Amino acid sequence: MAIEVATDNDSRYRWIRRNLVKFHYLTLSKQDKSALIQYFMTVRGSSRQQMMRLVKYYRDTGKLVRQQRTINGFARRFTDCDIRLPTAIDQRHSTPSGLTVKKLHKRAFLVLSQQEYPPQSLPDRREAQTEC
Repeated sequence: MAIEVATDNDSRYRWIRRNLVKFHYLTLSKQDKSALIQYFMTVRGSSRQQMMRLVKYYRDTGKLVRQQRTINGFARRFTDCDIRLPTAIDQRHSTPSGLTVKKLHKRAFLVLSQQEYPPQSLPDRREAQTEC
C-alpha cells in the first residue's frame, strides 16, 4: 500500500477525509476508531487533540474542509504615526528608557505645545493626533 505525502494543509485535510470515508469511520467500533485515529496521528504527525477536533467536525457536518481565518483577531490600537513618534524621540535622545520617553512626550505636549506628541496617559489622545 502506497502512502501519499501531503505537502499543504488543504491536501492533508482531503487525505484525512478520504480515509475517514474509506474506512467508514462513523460505523466503526470504539476500538477500531481508536486504531484509526492512532494511524492518522502517526502518518500525519498531528496531536490527538487535533485529530479528535477534525473527526468531531467531520462527524457533525459530514465534511472536512480547512477553514482559514483571515481576519485580524485584535483591533489595531496604535496608528503608524503613533509608532513613528517614539522612534523619532529615541533617535533624538540616544534611546532613553520607556519612562523617559513617556516624560519627553508629556513635556513636548504640555510645556512646548507640540500637538504631535500627545502623552499616552491622556484620555483625549485620539483627538490630539495629527498627520505624520
